[in-house]
Amino acid sequence: MDITTITLNKNIKKKLDALKRYDREPFNDVIDRLVSGDNSNSSKSVDFESLSETVEILSDPKIMKSLAKSLNDLKRGKTYLIDEV
Repeated sequence: MDITTITLNKNIKKKLDALKRYDREPFNDVIDRLVSGDNSNSSKSVDFESLSETVEILSDPKIMKSLAKSLNDLKRGKTYLIDEV
């Protein structure tokens, strides 16, 4: 894929930010959607696949217990350097 740089004024960038379907959606995808005429979901839409995966994770008691433990360890400063893992 060829890549190029474009210049946008701050107003246009804000408008493109508002059209993103999710926070980290690349501007390339936003612009592609606009120029291809796919404006049916121009406001932030639900990505059902991601939503389904999230529900699956949140429904798993083992994963949730592990996440809670990890967050607790992080709050207590119980962390490891990558070389220690």
